[in-house]
Amino acid sequence: MAVGIGAYRGGKTRLEVAMSAQPDHAPVPSAPLAPTAAAQLLAQLRVSPRAEVWVPAFEQDWTRALEDSRHSYSVSDQLRET
Repeated sequence: MAVGIGAYRGGKTRLEVAMSAQPDHAPVPSAPLAPTAAAQLLAQLRVSPRAEVWVPAFEQDWTRALEDSRHSYSVSDQLRET
């Protein structure tokens, strides 16, 4: 069975683009939160109808996050490495 030359437009094939499971763009990293972001969020929570539930939960989580950050990051360690 003969294949006609016209099947590939003059015998030339087009360049196939390699497929990949990886995205073709790098994800944009989220910007770090502003220093006042926690205070702004807490102010919004305080005027919420569910403030009695959300404010204590936020304060507990925020305190835990600050404590965790104190244990996991030390400026003095960073200064010694430079």
